[in-house]
Parts: sequence; C-alpha cells; structure tokens
Amino acid sequence: MAKTELDVITRALREIGVTAHDETPSAGEGEIARETWRALFQELDDGERMAFDFTFDAVPERLFLPLARVLASRLAMTFSRPPMDEMGAMALLRRQVFPDDRGGDPVRATYF
Repeated sequence: MAKTELDVITRALREIGVTAHDETPSAGEGEIARETWRALFQELDDGERMAFDFTFDAVPERLFLPLARVLASRLAMTFSRPPMDEMGAMALLRRQVFPDDRGGDPVRATYF
C-alpha cells in the first residue's frame, strides 16, 4: 500500500528525534518538512536522474524508508539535529530505484 506525504514526513521527523514515536508533527514542523519534501521530490524527479512513476503523495512501500531517510538527512540541520549520512541514504534509494539486474554472483565480481 502506498504511503502518503504525511507518512514520509512523520517518519523523517521521527528519525531525527523531532517527534516521538507516538506523536505527529506540529503544524510548523510539518510545514517546514513538507516544503523540504516537495523540493527534494522535484530535485529527484527532474526527468534525468530518477524518473519516478508515482506522485509525492503516493509513495510505494519499497521507496518509503529510503525517501524518509533522505528527507531526514535534509531536515536534520534545519531542526538543529546532528547531521545524517545523506550519501548513504541516497545510495539506499538508488538501489531501490535502479535494482542490479546484471546477474551473476555479486560476491565473486571483481571491480578493477
């Protein structure tokens, strides 16, 4: 089942400790996160890098956590939280968007 914009925002704010596990974001927190989420979505769906086949308010389950982590990394400094590993979060997202379909044994693959 697809996740909503609020689901992604809430998860991101929980990851950086702005809201507790059983809380929803305040109106101010939600608005800041929503603006950042929509800007992030536009950046990622620029038609060149990650062409998404969904909208920012209907996120597939497989992309929910990776997108929430990227959003959390973008929101951390805004909410005076320690910085997060945005590159790692983007790598997780890319693995979901562009799965490795080369075949073969990835353990035995050599990269020179």
